[in-house]
Amino acid sequence: MNHATSTTLRPLRLAGDECLKRIARVLGLAVARPRDLVARFGGEEFVLVLPETDTAAACIVADRCRT
Repeated sequence: MNHATSTTLRPLRLAGDECLKRIARVLGLAVARPRDLVARFGGEEFVLVLPETDTAAACIVADRCRT
């Protein structure tokens, strides 16, 4: 039964992986400096590390992530 379930869900997992890759690309385009970092954190979460970034600049990056 477990094998049948994993076979049935495989296309959904592949689509989910592709979706996460696309999100990572968009987030990667939102950061501009070489020291900024985009990383997957957990299953579906991402983190942006923006060293030496003030609140105003972080808000600009956040806006870029949303568009």
